Amino acid sequence: MAKTIAIAGCVSRIGTTTQAIQSVLTVKQSGLKACYLEMNRTGYLDNLLALYGTAEDRKNLIRFSGMDMYKRGYAKSISKKDWDYVIRDYGSASDEAFEETSFAEQPLKIVICGSKPNEIFKTQDLLGNPVYDDSFFVFSFVPEEDRMAIKSLMGRRAEKTFFAGITLEPYELVTDSVKTYKRIINLNEGGSYGE
Repeated sequence: MAKTIAIAGCVSRIGTTTQAIQSVLTVKQSGLKACYLEMNRTGYLDNLLALYGTAEDRKNLIRFSGMDMYKRGYAKSISKKDWDYVIRDYGSASDEAFEETSFAEQPLKIVICGSKPNEIFKTQDLLGNPVYDDSFFVFSFVPEEDRMAIKSLMGRRAEKTFFAGITLEPYELVTDSVKTYKRIINLNEGGSYGE
């Protein structure tokens, strides 16, 4: 049975889908099978199909850039394949349609955060919510010189706080993403998932 990784953003436009794609690529680079599942209502996969002629609509999944991607309605099709990991993109935790209960039920949870004032305050709100107690936190767009201050703000969750590299193209694996997601997922040398 596939292992599930749930990814959500503290706010919209923080790079949640980009980081979900980077985590799929990291798992695949490790020699394992991974797919993407759209668990939000942003319409990203519909827009992907509309924009890129190389995106293939294969009835039960969308294939783009060597990645299998499933819409919400295609979720049952995932069980028909032998995936090692399913990366679930829940979108923004600030969205009214955010499925917090489903997110909470997942064994490995990652929250994408940022260092702008609205992002920091929303992250603090999430830190006060027990649903996110066992989550990992990945900060996007944080300059190197600000990272120690962010870790300090994260308090007891500093050990579960990471920083994403600059990702200009979601489907091109970034070295910092590999390091971050290999540590979170524990893909190095037979480590235990999510420890």
